[in-house]
Amino acid sequence: MNAPALSRLRDWLCPAVALFLAPSLFAGSYSQNFDATPTDGSAFASNNNSASIVGGQLKLTTAGLTGSVAGFRVPDLDPGRELVEFTVDYDVTLYLSSGTPADGYSVNFGAISSNNADLIGGQNGLPEEGMTMVNGLSVCFDTYDNGGGEASSIDAKANGTTVRGVYMESASSPGGAWTRAGGSYPFDNVKRHVKIHWEANTGLDVTITGSNGSPAAVMTDVPTPGFVTSQGNLFAWGARTGGATEDMIMDNVVITTVPSVPITTGGPVISEFLADNGGSLLDENCDSGPWIEIYNGQATAQNMAGWFLTDDAAVPNKWALPAGLTIQPYQYQIVWADSKNRTTAPNYHTNFTLSKTGGYVGLVNAASTVVSSYSFAPQSKDISYGKLGVAQTTGFLAVPTPGVKNSGIQSDGPPIAEEPVFSRVGGLVTSSFTLTMDPPVTAGAVARYTTDNTAPTSSSPVWPAGGVSISVSSTIRARYFPAVGLGGPVVSRSFTFLDSTLTNYNGTGQPFSSNLPIIVFNSFGTDIDNAGGSPGQRPFRSIYAVTLNTEAVNGNKAVITGPVDMQNRCGVHVRGETSAGFPQRPYAWEIWDNEEQDKAVSIFGWPAESDFV
Repeated sequence: MNAPALSRLRDWLCPAVALFLAPSLFAGSYSQNFDATPTDGSAFASNNNSASIVGGQLKLTTAGLTGSVAGFRVPDLDPGRELVEFTVDYDVTLYLSSGTPADGYSVNFGAISSNNADLIGGQNGLPEEGMTMVNGLSVCFDTYDNGGGEASSIDAKANGTTVRGVYMESASSPGGAWTRAGGSYPFDNVKRHVKIHWEANTGLDVTITGSNGSPAAVMTDVPTPGFVTSQGNLFAWGARTGGATEDMIMDNVVITTVPSVPITTGGPVISEFLADNGGSLLDENCDSGPWIEIYNGQATAQNMAGWFLTDDAAVPNKWALPAGLTIQPYQYQIVWADSKNRTTAPNYHTNFTLSKTGGYVGLVNAASTVVSSYSFAPQSKDISYGKLGVAQTTGFLAVPTPGVKNSGIQSDGPPIAEEPVFSRVGGLVTSSFTLTMDPPVTAGAVARYTTDNTAPTSSSPVWPAGGVSISVSSTIRARYFPAVGLGGPVVSRSFTFLDSTLTNYNGTGQPFSSNLPIIVFNSFGTDIDNAGGSPGQRPFRSIYAVTLNTEAVNGNKAVITGPVDMQNRCGVHVRGETSAGFPQRPYAWEIWDNEEQDKAVSIFGWPAESDFV
């Protein structure tokens, strides 16, 4: 490939990332009446064409179409800002002339993907139970009533946990977190108004206006522990029909938001830096060097002519910021600290580098005054350091946020280095067992874990002393949290149970075997084949993969219960255009580490690699 072609490929793969836009200073607002296909950055999608605009309304699920998964998403209303309050108003119509209606819909706010395929993919697999979002908020309208153990309900979920539920029937309440309301969902083709209001200080309110025109409070001032607003969070609706069907039609969407007040610093400061970049942010050359974030926390723009960055307090004028660089009010600017020494917009690189073993970094103004500086200790990979909140406290930041307001967990100490040690590796299993873990050696540390494939946080359950019983296919992820400092590395164990169709193959009394190596993918219920999108836009779905190689001791065959060649967390999606529709689909397969980054490993004795087809 010639140099110009390489340059074009580089620019496509590694676009300019140094300049970030200023956040809006005004409350966000959005309205949509679906008189035409939206052109405002919102999107709707479905897996079987159930979603469509009909008569000036958006129909997400359609009576007569079973197995529908559909979604509607609005654009980011407050770029770069967290919210302290929002109100969502919309009209909804539910209808089914006969039969059993199912399954329902949800209204969601949180870390929702901007990829349209995710509206009908893994994030939206069971939308009546809320989209899959860490720290998100969902109001779930479960319309299915099987006449037995499951009754129709309205549930509020924060970070995936039910914080309040209201049964739509007079069935007995299952616990103190639930209240009771008479009546079932009306499938009468009458448009009803729903208002969802959340405020940081008071909690969640849900009001529904009935056919008589009177609003009824379904939930009032419900606390939402676990719900944390972050930059880039989006609003979205999700709907689904399972074995039964229903019309779910929405109209007249109006959303208003109140964003947080910008942090004021009186001028440019170093708000964050990352000295040990493991690939969380790449420059225009696809390099992962150290970076410095400058934040102009004032209401006026600042031209940076005469300003300097330095890694040596004795040499304050080490690298001059470009005279043509102006940072707008409450805007962020990334500068790479990697010794490349470039001053061409929009990618700026200093003539020094930050050391991950510790050092100094300072910002010097045109009057030769050091306005912001850090003398920092050894750093950890992909853990940034900087200021947080209105109080501008200083410390290690669990999640780097280049170009936006710092958020999340901050600590005086770096992450704990110790990793959990489980009693066994993951793989294919045939019987129940108890998974145990060694207690942490670090004094005061505690082990926490999850079972939903998310990384454990400081609020995740504590690992029980007796271990965790594993009786179904499961993924366990755990990490140690010190008394002071951030959580350490995440360690995962996934277990896929084999049933008798494989352990007693065709009634032979012998396990399944093959003359070819065996690859087992477990998506834990996520629909991989129908995660739509055009080639190049299909998102990778998280799976667990196990490979088994042929063995001479088994007659040069691979046996499903034999020794495991490789087991690891992975990502996969359907590959190809025409071939994607073949009965036997091709797949793109990536092997991942615990941060969803490529991990090169060897399978079947081949050279180590992370990407396969």
